[in-house]
Amino acid sequence: MNRSDKMLAFEGIEIDLLRGSRKNKEITKLFITGMTYKEIEEMYGISSSRVGQITDRQARIANFYKKMQNNLEYQVLVEFYLEKVKINEAISISSESNVSEHIRALEEAKKRLEEICVNSVDTNTQE
Repeated sequence: MNRSDKMLAFEGIEIDLLRGSRKNKEITKLFITGMTYKEIEEMYGISSSRVGQITDRQARIANFYKKMQNNLEYQVLVEFYLEKVKINEAISISSESNVSEHIRALEEAKKRLEEICVNSVDTNTQE
């Protein structure tokens, strides 16, 4: 995957919501800010090809998340979890369901709620 394809994949995506280690997310954020593979290589002591592998994988995950964001059933699931999180209701995900999809939906619901709270505080501060 070339640099422009990767940048397009990361556009509009919250890197912290992607699967992967904290280190891989940090590398991805540095890549997005315009650092070269060589600069990242020197910071982390890994090869340039490894930086490319990490950013390739994170870009594929970002593309998958974008696909999920356009999936109506997934968005309904996110809204379901958002309502549960708002009222602080206990959440249990059964092993019979698509666990990874439910976990992603729950994490996205938490992130949305956090954004709602931040925007609410900002609005109240301006008044």
